[in-house]
Amino acid sequence: MAKISGEEKQAAEFCITHDRDYALTAALFGFTSQQVYSWVRKYHAAGINSLRHERKCPRELSDWVTENKQLKTVNLKLEMEAVLHRKLQQGRVYYKCLNRTVSQKQIEDEKLAGLITEIYQAQRGIPGYRQMKIILDRRYGLKYNLKRIYRLMRVLGLRSVCRKKKRLYKKKTPSEYVAENVLNREFSSDRQNETGRMRSG
Repeated sequence: MAKISGEEKQAAEFCITHDRDYALTAALFGFTSQQVYSWVRKYHAAGINSLRHERKCPRELSDWVTENKQLKTVNLKLEMEAVLHRKLQQGRVYYKCLNRTVSQKQIEDEKLAGLITEIYQAQRGIPGYRQMKIILDRRYGLKYNLKRIYRLMRVLGLRSVCRKKKRLYKKKTPSEYVAENVLNREFSSDRQNETGRMRSG
């Protein structure tokens, strides 16, 4: 238990002797009126010893060490559980992939991919996905979405051969009339508009 400060005791006794004038006591001793009020109440209830403040004993170092060890053990256990959980999740995905049933659309995509590859090789890699759709529609009577054919060709790595067009170059013919070189690169003149007259003749 902490010791009672002399000011607290004096303030409580002063307030009691002066008809419990809390405002006056607070102003004289530099406390708040609420503090003075609580000290006076404690003083009346259980005497002078009630003004002592109980302090909790600080925890011993051994308690902190024990708690730290316990927390480390719990942490290690949780880490091991997390690793095990990750491993089990990987196993679950692997076995799910093994046991999953192949959908009808996937079977159809595989057949269509084989047919697209055959057509592509027969046409020497010329058709793209647009031409491939036309070939499938007209020759085989198969109507598929353009995006589906594009997706399958992209997965298979099939692309159309794009040939660059040859640029047409026009041969330059020499002009019929060539003007005389009157100025001969002498652009300075003494008089106004002299060079213009020389060019116009």
